[in-house]
Order: sequence, then structure tokens, then C-alpha cells
Amino acid sequence: MKRGSILVLALWSLSLLVVFSVYMGLLIRQKIALVERLSRSENLHYVAFAGVNRAIIELNKGNVADVDSFKESWSNNEGAFRDVWLGNVKFSVSYGYQDYFSRTSKTMYGITDEERKININRANLATLKNLFFNLGLDAQDAQNLAACIIDWRDPDSMLSIPLGSAEGAYYENLPQPYQAKNEDFTHLNELLLVKGVSRGVFDKIKDFITIYGDGKVNINTATPEVLSSLGMDKSLVAKIIAFRYGADELLGTRDDGVFQETGTLLEQLSQTNALSDMEASQLANLASSGSLVTVSANFMIKSTATLGNTIEGAPGKEIVCVVKHTGEILSYAEF
Repeated sequence: MKRGSILVLALWSLSLLVVFSVYMGLLIRQKIALVERLSRSENLHYVAFAGVNRAIIELNKGNVADVDSFKESWSNNEGAFRDVWLGNVKFSVSYGYQDYFSRTSKTMYGITDEERKININRANLATLKNLFFNLGLDAQDAQNLAACIIDWRDPDSMLSIPLGSAEGAYYENLPQPYQAKNEDFTHLNELLLVKGVSRGVFDKIKDFITIYGDGKVNINTATPEVLSSLGMDKSLVAKIIAFRYGADELLGTRDDGVFQETGTLLEQLSQTNALSDMEASQLANLASSGSLVTVSANFMIKSTATLGNTIEGAPGKEIVCVVKHTGEILSYAEF
């Protein structure tokens, strides 16, 4: 009887040990998997940041450039920015753009300047309204949104337009009230607090606006929507874009036209395109008013790192930051 009891006890003890061993094995495997994930994430971080550093190196080549355009090595450089391997991890630095002639979405390997966009802290009501209309909002919604942005950032409590805009009283009477900022935007996401800015509207306009720079637009890199928002006729915009693309109608190639300085815009453009009196007047007025530049000071870098043995579309690490031409980091986000 005692021997039977001892045997049963031994079997129970053995079962408990087996269960305990299995449990500990699961814990250990989970910890190993966690360590591997953390190690993988850390590697991805460092490789993505290597892409940021590579972009800064390209920006600093030959010191600060006198002219910034799509022909610069920071803008279009597959050798420096496409699938650069560091061990079993690679980074790419790229951005998407809408090709003017083919009307298709394309990818360029490089970085973008912020001066190709409209600065929402500096633009006036007319410029913002024109931009939003160019991006697909109807005329009334475009005007209302432009006024709401002006009234969010300005220090007074007066409406920019009688109807459609919002000042502090509107925000303070919301179900979850808050105050109008009455200062410059410090992050684009602040726009989601502004009346009329839904997530859909934000996604539609975010790639055409900035909070960096002094509000001047680089005529060498600005999109057609941005150029048109400054008051240029579509015909003038088309001639500027054609000049920039060159005879091959491809962006970032040797035959691209590059405006060297604002004082010679008319002279350069007239060499390849006949300008009407109105077009010449528009371009001359924008140049003399200081609205246009040919050099940029702020740049956005999007660097993505992925493991080499992962399937297409597998999770990676993306770093998005804005830097000065000198390499000073102004903003940083990691995804």
C-alpha cells in the first residue's frame, strides 16, 4: 500500500515537474522572442538613422548650395538612397510626387525641401484660399478654411471673414472646449484642432503646407498647385514646369532647367518660352515682392529601414525629420 502511494506521489511530482518545465520553456521562448524583437527594432532604428545621416551628408556637399533644384544630389540620387544595405538590413530615403506630364504617381530617391510648400504661418488669406481650391476643395470651403487658419494663429478675436471662420468663442463653446492658439502653428497636426479640418481634409493638404522657413517659395521645386496659389495663371505655371523638366520631360535629369536667381527669372524663362505681357507681369511682381527664391533652407527626410529577409510590405522602421541645410535637426518622429 505504501509503495503504491509512493508511486502515485512520484508520478504526480513528475507530472508537476513536466508542467513546470513546459511552462518555463514557454516563458524562456517568449523572452527570447522579445529580446530578438527588441534587437531587431534597435537594428532597424540605427539603419534608418543612417539614412538620415546619409541625407545630411548630401545636403552638405560643397557647403550650402547657391541654388536648390531637382538636379541636386539630395533630391534625386538612387545610388545614395535606394536599398542601401548595412548587414542584413537596408534603408531607403525617398518621397512620392505627381509627375506633371504623365499624371502618374512616381517615387524619387532623395529628400524634399520645405520651401516647395506654402507656409501656413506666413501665407495670407488669398494664397491659402487659392491653394485649398487647387487641392480640390470648393471655393466656399477653401475660403472658410483659409480664414479659420488665419484666425487660429492671429492674436486678435476679430473674424477674417464675416461667416465661415472661427475665433476663440467658437472653440470655447464646443462640447469639449479649448482655446484658439493665437500664435503660430508649431506642428502641422495642430491643424486638426482648427474648424473645418477633418482627417480627410488634413490628408489632402498636408504635403503642400509647412511651418518651416520664412514663407518664400522655391520656384525650382514648388508644385503646380503651390505656384498657382501665389497668383500665377495656369499658362505661366505650365511654362515654368516645362522649363524645369527640360526637353526630355523627365524630372531630375541633366537637361532640367534651373532658375539661378530671382533677378533673372524673366530672362531665363523667356529663352525657352514666349511670355505674354500678363505672364511677364505676374512673374516680375512675385520676384520683386520677395515671394520667390531659388534656394531652400529646410528639408524633410523620410528614411525607412527593413530587414532583408522579410516579405514585401513587412513592418520596418521609418524616421521622418526636418533639418536645416546645415544638418541641424528641427523636428524628429519615428514610426
